[in-house]
Amino acid sequence: MKAFFKEHWRIALAVFCTIGVFVMPFTDGNTAADRVGGTIFYFVAAVVFWFLYIRHRRRPAAPQVHPAPAFAPATGYFPPPPRMSATDGWGQCLAICYEKIRVFDEVSAATRAESVRGWLGEVSRDLHTQLTLAEDLASLGRTLEPGFTGAGSPQTQAAQESWSRLQVFRDGLDDAITSAAQIRLNASQPVTDFALIQSQLEMLKSQIPTLDVLR
Repeated sequence: MKAFFKEHWRIALAVFCTIGVFVMPFTDGNTAADRVGGTIFYFVAAVVFWFLYIRHRRRPAAPQVHPAPAFAPATGYFPPPPRMSATDGWGQCLAICYEKIRVFDEVSAATRAESVRGWLGEVSRDLHTQLTLAEDLASLGRTLEPGFTGAGSPQTQAAQESWSRLQVFRDGLDDAITSAAQIRLNASQPVTDFALIQSQLEMLKSQIPTLDVLR
């Protein structure tokens, strides 16, 4: 009730005073002068509160402020936050992968040439797909050896394979970033050689790190 009155006090008082204008002249126990004075008071108050209510309604609503995401990649979506903490080797490796893909996305999205940005966006989508597989590998590794710090090698064979594949994926992202940066540089030239860029893009697609076993 308090919250309602805090927001709608103008209309509530305007309605109350309007009713008072019609009720006051017919109240019992008051002199004619009191009824006339009360009616005038309610009338003036009703006018004031109706004016305040109308002005409040016409006031433009304050724009809603939404916190801007740190980065909007060319792929049209945002890298999800890591679902694993970086307190162990698995989480640390995964956090590095996220950071490198974020850099790749920034390089891709900042490319001025729309067609080149779209091409790099396709590669970015593939990397995000691989990132989901990296999460699965890291989750498996943590389940098998939760105390692994990232130093040396895990003990069990499955954890070793998971760790090895994660490292290959993590290190391969450096080459992907370098290639994307070179493509962006070529796209920023006064005369863009799209044939050269397409060849570089095809090479990038063939060299991007992958965790798909069947590829």
